[in-house]
Amino acid sequence: MEKNCPCCERHCPENDLGCRRGKEHFGVADGARPEGRHGGHPGGRPEAPATPEDRVLLLLRKAGHFLHHSAGAGADSAALLSALTAEERETLGALLEKCTASWEK
Repeated sequence: MEKNCPCCERHCPENDLGCRRGKEHFGVADGARPEGRHGGHPGGRPEAPATPEDRVLLLLRKAGHFLHHSAGAGADSAALLSALTAEERETLGALLEKCTASWEK
């Protein structure tokens, strides 16, 4: 089953993403920024994130994108975090607080 990207008006197939936002959405960003707002269609599938840091940042962007769109749909916060145990939710909260505090400096 082919998935199409929801990040721009082109709705590219998952295996031939043409914009940075689509690549980030599917977690396959290649690190290069295409020219223009939506970029061009590169040939082939982009590479996986190069480093663990890149992977974490891509996942944060993907989570932020998902939360941004699900908040408008009235998503229940308990449902959004239902995959995590109480301990994992506490750990996630502490890690995000630490990151956001360092970013605000």
